[in-house]
Amino acid sequence: MREHYRSDRHFRWVVYLLLGTLPAGVVGVLFNDPIERAFSEPRIVAAMLLVTGTILLLTRFIRPPQKELTLLHAVLIGCA
Repeated sequence: MREHYRSDRHFRWVVYLLLGTLPAGVVGVLFNDPIERAFSEPRIVAAMLLVTGTILLLTRFIRPPQKELTLLHAVLIGCA
């Protein structure tokens, strides 16, 4: 019985991962040209790398609540 729970949980995570990537894919398809233009500007790329690095650094100091991941969380993460 425990094996079934484990595989069910892993399957759910895979589904959440796939659904979480959909928003990024849709944005990439719809806004391909503006995104390419933005990435051709070195200053914008450097600024966004600094923003991303700052966000990643801040996550080291934040302890998230221990909640179960839901479908809504997966989609919101994908949108972020």
